[in-house]
Amino acid sequence: MNSQPTVSICLPTFNGERYLEKAIASALQQSFDDFELVICDDCSTDATVEIIQRYAAADPRLLWCKNDARKGLFSNYNECLKRARGRFIRLFAQDDLLHPEAVKRAVVVMEQHPQVALVSCGKEVILDGGLHQPPASACDANRPLDGQAVAAQLLIGLSNFIGEPSAVMFRGDVVQSGFDPHFYHLGDTDLWVRVLSAGDYFHLDEPLCTFRQHSCSATTRNLRGLLFAPDFLRLGDKYGELLEGQGMSREAYRRRVVECLASFLGAQLEAGLTWPEVAEVHSGLTAGSHNDNLTAVTHGRSAALGPINPFVEIAYLSLAYAHELQERLEREHREWSAAMSNLSEQVKSVGSSGQRSLIWPLRKLVSLLPLPTDGRG
Repeated sequence: MNSQPTVSICLPTFNGERYLEKAIASALQQSFDDFELVICDDCSTDATVEIIQRYAAADPRLLWCKNDARKGLFSNYNECLKRARGRFIRLFAQDDLLHPEAVKRAVVVMEQHPQVALVSCGKEVILDGGLHQPPASACDANRPLDGQAVAAQLLIGLSNFIGEPSAVMFRGDVVQSGFDPHFYHLGDTDLWVRVLSAGDYFHLDEPLCTFRQHSCSATTRNLRGLLFAPDFLRLGDKYGELLEGQGMSREAYRRRVVECLASFLGAQLEAGLTWPEVAEVHSGLTAGSHNDNLTAVTHGRSAALGPINPFVEIAYLSLAYAHELQERLEREHREWSAAMSNLSEQVKSVGSSGQRSLIWPLRKLVSLLPLPTDGRG
């Protein structure tokens, strides 16, 4: 393979034997065949390498290597990117599937719209053994959108509506440094923001990939352990100027982060999440397991759970209490508003009955209260 392929499909692997064969097969069965499949294995200890070798022996488009030492997910993606030769980069994940037209449909968009730097597509989700269609993208579909505006929406909305790596293709010449390994979970969001600084965004509303959610996935672990939370603050620090250009100060952004995290944690608590489950995720982190940003050995560690950063527990408790307080205040405000509205109606009713002098003290008291307005005066 001496000539440059049009597309490089980049697939980092680590102990992925459970779903890897189906993932590789879905990549090699693309209707568009001018591509290379670049796989970098991050020191797997299961049958991952044997699976890769078997497919590589049968198809010369598969190029692979094995890291000398564990690098973690985002650094391993970067190993793939270093070896990618395609004009376009299609990211992929070992748990996911590419539909046969996935690469072709994205290439067509890139060829027809030279100003587009990043294309995403709709997806299906395999959850609990069933296939689900998630909600539509927050952006308009099937037309180019201003990249800077979309990048700002990613940050302000605190939501990666573009999608996971398996849903994305971008131009190979717009990313110089690949993924930022300082991010633990939101490295893809960070990369999308940087790519969109170089061009427009285009979303295909067709479900052209399948994203698998299961209890052992990195996404499930990161959500259960709140490992994504510090990344939001990193994004705010890194792109403060972009946020300010959209009218959001850094302090307002950080406040929004805390409020959204409190709501997220509240939903998780209602679904049954407990602190021991969160702590268990952190106790299982080891150097190189993803990256080293959250593996902190502290004096206040639990012998049963291992080293846990105390700030994680503080953040957990603070968000949990903030959510509880927020809900209580909102409930009390609704009850107070209803009671005051009822009292106001009673006063108006008595006042209109001709007995105004009898209720003067009550009317005086009501006039001093900040009654809710209903638009009727």
